[in-house]
Amino acid sequence: TANHQYDISNFNSLVGAIAHHYLSPSHLPAVSFLKAPGYQDGHAAYSDPIDEQQFIVNEINALEKTPDWSSTAVVIAYDDSDGWYDHAFSGITNPSQSAADALTGTGACGSGQPLAGQMGRCGFGPRLPLLVISPWARANFVDGTLTNEASIIRFIEGNWRLGQIKGSFDSVSRSLNQMFSFDHKHGKNKVLLLDPTTGQPQKKTA
Repeated sequence: TANHQYDISNFNSLVGAIAHHYLSPSHLPAVSFLKAPGYQDGHAAYSDPIDEQQFIVNEINALEKTPDWSSTAVVIAYDDSDGWYDHAFSGITNPSQSAADALTGTGACGSGQPLAGQMGRCGFGPRLPLLVISPWARANFVDGTLTNEASIIRFIEGNWRLGQIKGSFDSVSRSLNQMFSFDHKHGKNKVLLLDPTTGQPQKKTA
């Protein structure tokens, strides 16, 4: 059952308890969505990059210390951030004809029928970062596949064989599979802990 919480203290406590073997890894949900506090969310207007780095590094370091890390994937995604990231036009992906549309004419953004009749979802916004961190991620790889937020849902649906949601963008979005290499031999010791302040690999201690 979905468990919606408006801070991540319970999630962090759970991960810590699993890492210290106080709880079984089976207590960790198969899928979790985490949203950083505003000052750590990477928005160019009000979030310091070092604060964002500390949030991401601390969460991933904690997950890497659990027995589940060998079968874990972390996807880092961003919202439109008011267009701070990029200026390039991404094209029309879902036609829309509403009073709010004006891209290709008054009340128009392309032509044709929109997905599930939903207007106002004409195209993607600016290009945004999307990162996959996992023992199964392709190393030194930049994927040119056009993806969106629904691509994350599509990956989840495919991994657990859930099928797509009718009339939703997950059914027409591309998956994240290209960012993984599921046929390579990986090791459960494939762990890289970073320093939250510097972003550099932590020094190994005896």
